[in-house]
Amino acid sequence: NGQLRAGAFAVDFLGDVLAEVGNVNFRQWQYDVIATGWRQPGSTFKIFTYGGLVERLTKEVLAAQPRLDTLELTAKVLERCTVLDAPIFVSLGRGRRTKKIENFHSRSEPEYRGDISCRIALGESRNTAAMRAGARAGIKHVIELAYRLGMPRDEKHVLQPYPTTAIGASEVNPLAM
Repeated sequence: NGQLRAGAFAVDFLGDVLAEVGNVNFRQWQYDVIATGWRQPGSTFKIFTYGGLVERLTKEVLAAQPRLDTLELTAKVLERCTVLDAPIFVSLGRGRRTKKIENFHSRSEPEYRGDISCRIALGESRNTAAMRAGARAGIKHVIELAYRLGMPRDEKHVLQPYPTTAIGASEVNPLAM
């Protein structure tokens, strides 16, 4: 429709909003994209995906070895926190085709890296690895973690338990992120 809708905000390290611009031309559009809009967060949602996986791995380690100190526990969780960065396809629903999930990478980077640490997968924002991390954590667990950490719930906008939610395909309020 030719309407550019964009906004931006700046926050400090405590999460306090320092500045916000709600739209390109608020007088013309009368819509605050940041405060009232809902958009796909994309890769910014991956922190919840990997957070969910780390929680799941922590529970597994503690179930096997309940008397670990914090450093030992952290080391064992980090050791187990690996994901496969390789081609992956997701179903678009019963009777529908599948979609190949792609990584976005520069020409100097390999398209896929194989088994990599969660730290590298998150740092390089690898979509295929995040899809597997979400599946391993349980996408419902990832969504529950996002809500526990303060993601607002809205009647019209609910995080969907679809595999692609792991890479930020469900809509959220930008300011909530």
